[in-house]
Amino acid sequence: MRQENLKGKKVERKRMNFGQSSLLIAGILCIVYFIVIMAYAGWTSLFHVIWLFMGIGFLVIQHLWHRGIVLPMNIKVSLLILVVAGCVLFLAVLLSVIKGANERPKPDAKYMLILGAQVNGRKVSRSLRQRLDAAIPYLMDNPDTIVIVSGGKGSGEDVTEAFAMSEYLKKKGIAESRICSEEKATNTNENIMYSAKFMTSKDASCVVVSNGFHIVRSLKLCKSQNLTNVSGLGSNSVPIMVPTYYTREVLALIKDYLVGNIK
Repeated sequence: MRQENLKGKKVERKRMNFGQSSLLIAGILCIVYFIVIMAYAGWTSLFHVIWLFMGIGFLVIQHLWHRGIVLPMNIKVSLLILVVAGCVLFLAVLLSVIKGANERPKPDAKYMLILGAQVNGRKVSRSLRQRLDAAIPYLMDNPDTIVIVSGGKGSGEDVTEAFAMSEYLKKKGIAESRICSEEKATNTNENIMYSAKFMTSKDASCVVVSNGFHIVRSLKLCKSQNLTNVSGLGSNSVPIMVPTYYTREVLALIKDYLVGNIK
């Protein structure tokens, strides 16, 4: 009996060591990733800080566990339920985002809406260029499709995002007569709302172009504004930024559901 108890304690100790090691590794990886994306992108988004906070959180939990600090059972059970429910919700939404990123657009759409992104001075950023480069083959294959480029002028931008996109498309061989510029929008919801005014009707077929991670939320926002005949065309993203982009998008989708922006 004593040997069995000792054996059980050894197993328990091994499990705790594995759990502590996992938290330690997760904490270090989050902090390292934060440093890497800050070196790559700088303070382009405050969302980057989430990785630093997560890393510190993992390390604090690991330290408390290592010190042997024990929480009351009801608190431990409540925390476990919250963590499991949060992980299940996050993974379910993430799978939806990944599926949307691989959506294929309907052919012969009457309109194409390219959502704006950061412009550096007068030049499109890498992220915006990826969207435009994904749109061009479709526009070449569907010469009757009218393209709406949408985006206003933000901080650090010498021209509107729509203007920069229009110039880029013209240099790539897209006729100016096919391009409509929407130059007031400051977010995705406004991109869709203002761009809809260029369409003859809200049931006209439209392909929405953005980075892959952004497609699901964009299409849901379209449908919330009664644009019912929409499909998505997702572009690639900078590989090092993929964890940040997808994590941010999952949280944005959950937030939009909670506040009623999408259904």
